[in-house]
Amino acid sequence: YCLQAKEHSRSNELSLGSIRLRISYSEDYVFPSKYYDGLRNLILQSANTKPITSSAAFILGEIVNRESAAQPLVRLFLNHGKLIPLVHALANWEMSTTIDPNTLFRGNSLLTKMVDELMKILGLPYLHDTLKSFIERVIFESKPCEIDGSKLRDGENVETNLENLYGYVKDAVDKIVNSALVCPSGMRDVFSTLKTQAMLNYP
Repeated sequence: YCLQAKEHSRSNELSLGSIRLRISYSEDYVFPSKYYDGLRNLILQSANTKPITSSAAFILGEIVNRESAAQPLVRLFLNHGKLIPLVHALANWEMSTTIDPNTLFRGNSLLTKMVDELMKILGLPYLHDTLKSFIERVIFESKPCEIDGSKLRDGENVETNLENLYGYVKDAVDKIVNSALVCPSGMRDVFSTLKTQAMLNYP
């Protein structure tokens, strides 16, 4: 129904319009932590479940929107220090079923979504610390970097723009390389695990 002030309904003033709302209500019950112990322990055993496809974590990740499963799973396993074994098991299974290494991590897999979520949790602060000042400088200087001759503005030339682009890329790469020691250990551990599995499956 339309919401309308009572006094407006009895006056002859010009109407300013009406608004119609569609409201839905949902209610979730959250119990004390102890009631979830069984489910939590079952999920945390996923890395040791053989095959991994029969584990609770993998089954939870079979929903249509895998991101909805990846977010709580990453937080749960990260909090209990068991994320690396799970990533190892999932990576081993995914790589063993992927023939072409060029298509690895391009799909909508649970592993891909979990790595994405991990980078959001641990990587975002690191990214800000590493590249924020550089990005602010690029925006402030606003040097032209277009190297497509057909898109150059008046007064620009490809050689100068290429030098600008090269300088920015070099600075960005240098900042990333020099920040290796402050890269979050959780990310380094996950990437090391993925690299090891890739070398084993794609010699």
